[in-house]
Amino acid sequence: MRAILLLAAPSVIAAQSSPTVHRLPATPGTVAYGYYSALAKPVLRIASGDIIEVETLLTSTPDRLVAAGVAADRVEPSLRAIVAEVTDKGPGGHILTGPIYVEGAEPGDVLEVRILAVRLKLPYGYNGCSGFMRDACGEPRTRIVPIDTVRMTGELAGGIMVPLRPFFGSIGVAPPADSGRVSSNPPGIHAGNLDNKELVAGTTLFIPVHVPGALFEVGDGHAAQGDGEVDQTAIETSLTGRLQLTVRKGRKLAWPRAETPTHVITMGTDTSLTVATRIALREMINYLMEARALPQVEAYRLASVAGDLRITQLVDGRVGVHMMIPKSLTGTGAMSPDLPPPGPDRFQVDITTGRGSFVVEVRREWAPIGADRFYELVRGGYFDDSRFFRVRAGFIAQFGVPGAGTGARQTAPTVWGGGWRYRAIPDDSVRTSNTRGTLAFAMTGPNTRTTQLYVNLKDNPQLDGQGFAPVGRIVSGMAVVDALYAGYDESAGGGMRAGRQDSLFAGGNRYLDANFPKLDRLIRARIVGTPP
Repeated sequence: MRAILLLAAPSVIAAQSSPTVHRLPATPGTVAYGYYSALAKPVLRIASGDIIEVETLLTSTPDRLVAAGVAADRVEPSLRAIVAEVTDKGPGGHILTGPIYVEGAEPGDVLEVRILAVRLKLPYGYNGCSGFMRDACGEPRTRIVPIDTVRMTGELAGGIMVPLRPFFGSIGVAPPADSGRVSSNPPGIHAGNLDNKELVAGTTLFIPVHVPGALFEVGDGHAAQGDGEVDQTAIETSLTGRLQLTVRKGRKLAWPRAETPTHVITMGTDTSLTVATRIALREMINYLMEARALPQVEAYRLASVAGDLRITQLVDGRVGVHMMIPKSLTGTGAMSPDLPPPGPDRFQVDITTGRGSFVVEVRREWAPIGADRFYELVRGGYFDDSRFFRVRAGFIAQFGVPGAGTGARQTAPTVWGGGWRYRAIPDDSVRTSNTRGTLAFAMTGPNTRTTQLYVNLKDNPQLDGQGFAPVGRIVSGMAVVDALYAGYDESAGGGMRAGRQDSLFAGGNRYLDANFPKLDRLIRARIVGTPP
């Protein structure tokens, strides 16, 4: 079986080969004081894939810091200037650097925020006492916390040294235009004040885009925080960061999602902890159904057995919950499915079988994502020496399980084989009907198309309403397809939706030939040109 190099997914709007680095200090002219808004004026415009070196300020004022014990000469001049000169403030209290307009970002896209570095900027931070159990507070209400930037510790009362893992508490985009100007305090579908301690350097955050340009903002630096942020604050401090912002097309998200080097994280926020939990869990179930092509019950089961559900914070008006699952179990990152490389607008594929050949004409206008995946698979020889493993007389003929059999446990799509079983692509809209002779990808639910396709042996308009989008049609040789052996019906290769195809992927042709020897061979598939 041929090995191939994976190509970069074209779901990313690429910038230049060497991305431009922009430096954005926090000044009275470069911040949004206490809000996210679709009407906010951008302070910087960048290309997708560019990098920003950004400065952010802690959430406080000079007077409050001095009252808590910070020497006046240790208050940042930029903080003094912003508090004194910015008049358009609120309704929240965070000083957010931005907004940044990312070229090419449109509603329905996803903004990928790669957190390359987060650096401490001050030798101190503070922790204010309020939050979930205000009756537990006492004096001092605000404690100034000395920060050791070499040892990466913060000193609390009693000489307790807390290890530091700095991150931006607020990192988000503008909400939908009809939301108006929203406070920087509560998080939501725009991300914002997530206060998720996992968003450290090395993590990537994916945020749904709601307005042109995304209008990205960042701030609310935290030197250290526990899950829950129960007393309202972390060790609040000023930070600098290095972030790469990239627009991802063709992949919709309802809620923010993140990926660490080891885990995928789904998130939910609401005024109700129960509702926030349901959102985070539902997002995880949906992700697992996409990433592993699992039925809902098995995705739910995996989330229960291997996922960790955590309270992100309890104190921002809308509480946050996030769920983490090891990437070693999912076989992919947070943004599966990805888009395949783009193919021609039209092309023809000659498919040779043991009974003869037939030619498929693929039209990208019918289903662009599916057409691109089919082109990718054919060019790589994926279908060569495989079987038409599921043929139902007068209904469909299905193919697309690798002949070599790479083992059901393979999860990484690094070679043609079992890993491609989990490399799903997003759905296309159904633009043409499932008429006799058309080809479409099989699927188990939304966004679960991978490698298996079927030929309609008759008109099947009922499949249109189920979301099966044809990618092409047979223009010659339909008699070859009609003659494919159908005696095994569902027994040879059914069960895709129920997750019963492990034996097919593990054994490939060896399994099929031993148990279903009359199945017809797919000898090879080749691109033969574009139609006139």
